[in-house]
Amino acid sequence: MLLSLTACSEKKYSDLGGMTITLPNDMRKIRNKDATWAMTNGYITAVGIRTDSDDLEKTGLEVNSLADYVAAYIKGNDIPEDITVNTEDDYIYFSYNKKSANLTYVNFFYDNGDYYWLVSFACPKGKTFDLYRKEIFKWAGTVKFSEN
Repeated sequence: MLLSLTACSEKKYSDLGGMTITLPNDMRKIRNKDATWAMTNGYITAVGIRTDSDDLEKTGLEVNSLADYVAAYIKGNDIPEDITVNTEDDYIYFSYNKKSANLTYVNFFYDNGDYYWLVSFACPKGKTFDLYRKEIFKWAGTVKFSEN
C-alpha cells in the first residue's frame, strides 16, 4: 500500500509567505504557530519557516551567511549535536531521528536575500522514510521564492 503513495500526483502550492513548493496534491494545511506554513497528508509533514535577516540581528545572533543561519538554528533548537550538515547537490540540509516521536526529519535551508528559510519534512522513521527519501529531495528542489 505504501508503494502506491509515491506515485500520487503532485501540485504546486503557493501563497506560502513568499515561496512556492511542489508537493503531493493530497497535502492539507494544518496549524503550526511556529511556522509560516505547514501541511500534511498523514504520512509526511512539510513545514516552512521564514526568518527575517534583520530580526536575527536584533536577537544578537551573528548571522552573515546561510551557514551561520544553519549553525544558529541547530544551537537554538532541540537538534542533536552530532548531526552532519550536508552541502551536496545544491542543497544545504541535515537529517536526524527524533526518538521521542519516532520520526525522521530532513531540514533544508535557503537564503533568498531578505529571509532565511527552513523547509522541514518529517515522516515515520524506517520504511516510510526510506520510501519517501527520493521524493523529499525532489520536493526540496522545487522551492521557489517570490517578492513578499
